[in-house]
Amino acid sequence: MELIETGKILNKESYFKVTATVLAGVSISVFLLLVFFSGTNANPESDKFDNCPFVFTDSFERISIIAAGDAMTHTPQTLSAYDSNCRCYDYTRVFKYISPLLKKSDLAFVNFETTSGVRPYTGYPRFSSPDTLSWFLKNAGFNFFVNANNHSNDKGIKGISGTLEAFKRYNIRHTGVFNDSAERAKNYPYILYEKGFKLAILNYTYGTNGIPTPAPAFVNRIDTVQMKKDLQQAADSLPDAIIVLIHW
Repeated sequence: MELIETGKILNKESYFKVTATVLAGVSISVFLLLVFFSGTNANPESDKFDNCPFVFTDSFERISIIAAGDAMTHTPQTLSAYDSNCRCYDYTRVFKYISPLLKKSDLAFVNFETTSGVRPYTGYPRFSSPDTLSWFLKNAGFNFFVNANNHSNDKGIKGISGTLEAFKRYNIRHTGVFNDSAERAKNYPYILYEKGFKLAILNYTYGTNGIPTPAPAFVNRIDTVQMKKDLQQAADSLPDAIIVLIHW
C-alpha cells in the first residue's frame, strides 16, 4: 500500500510517502491503521489539486513501515532454542531469513504475544518465554513492540512486569501494556520520532482470554469511549500521522 499526501512535518509544509506492509505469521492479528493529517497544498502556484487528497510529485520524503505478528513461542519452539553450551536460549536461526527484510524498513512493528521471564516457560494456553526472545526480535530488526493482545495477562502481574522489565533492559520501544495507570498517562499515546516524522502510536486488544488484568497493571482494551479520548489526545500533539495497531 502506498499513500502520498500533503502533510506537515514539525510545522514545515512538505510532501511525504508512507509505504505500509503487513506480514502475517501463523495468523493475521495485527491491524495497521494510518490516519494522516492534511496540510495546505504545498505548491500554491497550482490550484488544480486543491480538492484532491493525494498529490503525486517527484519531491517527497519517505518512511517505510512493516508490521508483523504473532511473536510467541510454543513449548517445542522454546525447547529447540535452548543451547546447552551457554545454557541460554538462542533464537538467531529463527529470524535468519526475515531479518534482511525487516532491516530494509525504517519502522518495523511486531505484536509481542507472550510474556517474559516467568518460569517454567510454557506455551499454549498461557504463554511465558525467555526474556531474551525480545532481544533476538530486536536484533532481527523489529524496532517497535506492541503487546496489548489476548495473551497479555497469561502469567498475571509477574508476566506483565517481567515483560516490561525485559523491554526496558533491552531498550525496546513499546506500547499497549503498562505497569499502572500513571505510567499510561505519562507515556500514552506513544509519540515516536522517526526520520523527521512525528508519529503517534496506539495499540488495543479485544480481550485477554477472560483473564482479568491484575492491579495495578493496565492493558489497553478496545473501548470506543477511551479510544476516542486517546485519538483526540494524539491529534492534539499535531503528529504527521496516527498509527493504530489493533489485536482482534
